[in-house]
Amino acid sequence: MWKPLSRTMHFSLWPWAVCTTLVLLMVFVQTITGKLGDAAPVVWCWAGVLLLPGLAMLLGGALLSRYAGQHTPPAAHYLLLALLWLYLVLVLLTLLNMLQNDHGLIAYFQGSYWWLAPLNMLLLAGFGLFFWRKVPIFQPDQKVILEMAGEQLKKAMQQGDAFRQSLLEAVSAGELPRAFSTLQQSKSPDDKIQADIAVLQGEYTQLIRNRELNLIAPADAQRQLNRITVALIHLLP
Repeated sequence: MWKPLSRTMHFSLWPWAVCTTLVLLMVFVQTITGKLGDAAPVVWCWAGVLLLPGLAMLLGGALLSRYAGQHTPPAAHYLLLALLWLYLVLVLLTLLNMLQNDHGLIAYFQGSYWWLAPLNMLLLAGFGLFFWRKVPIFQPDQKVILEMAGEQLKKAMQQGDAFRQSLLEAVSAGELPRAFSTLQQSKSPDDKIQADIAVLQGEYTQLIRNRELNLIAPADAQRQLNRITVALIHLLP
């Protein structure tokens, strides 16, 4: 089942933030104890270049929330996280192994860019594609959407949630007007969710009108319908 991008962001941001804090703290301690010597500026630059841009991209992506309501294939989700953990472990091991090298600290840290910088650039590109794009890089097709709705429907049935079950049955059947009508009759305490649902309904109404007037290509109409359906599933109370 496809993963919400909010989950991908959560499992990317926190390990990166913790690792950045830990590395900067270790460099600070090594600096004030004099173990870095003349190499201190080089090591601070190394830590900043390899960790701060990624942290800034993740924090910026979290604040922009362009990934809200979007999903990603499991393979892409786990690949990004695997590369992220590999990179963070390599950064920590490089720092911890600095006193064991025989080439001097400056040469050691400058040389470490050869194995850390390519992976860092790859991750930065991944963060941009996952969390900064206005148009999702991954767009589930109708089959994936039905699978997502089916999984959510099973959970609703297990929990005995008749209201949510009715909504998901309507979504699974492609009856979005019935789903929107049912949601309008509900008394959700969350005004933001109600506002988001109203926006989605407006987009759906405009899409249907454009499709009936042949103002939009069938393929583009289906992509927009898929996007609206996924966003609706994500917003269901």
